[in-house]
Amino acid sequence: MHHNDLPDTTYTTTWSIGRGEVRFFTRPDGSGLRYYTAGTGPPLVLMHTVRTQLDYFQRVIPLLWDHYTVHALDLPGMGWSDIVPGVRYEEPQLQQALSQRISRYPLHRSA
Repeated sequence: MHHNDLPDTTYTTTWSIGRGEVRFFTRPDGSGLRYYTAGTGPPLVLMHTVRTQLDYFQRVIPLLWDHYTVHALDLPGMGWSDIVPGVRYEEPQLQQALSQRISRYPLHRSA
């Protein structure tokens, strides 16, 4: 089963009314990081609190996507992102994951 075949895509597609895309980014350590992108305008990154997931923003994102290109992600080890045994999920590791995502897929303004 591929990451994008998992139920998380169906759930996110339901609240987003099929707008935007749910994808997985493969980090240098091989783990997957789930992210969602939707909207038009300047980029806006939404980061959830510890032990939640990007769907935490399901009521906020629809209010933003006509004004911003919204980028939300499941932090490592949370939501539908992979859990890697023995890895620490503290602030430096979470910042590193966000930096890796932005380096691989730079935040652009969508038309």
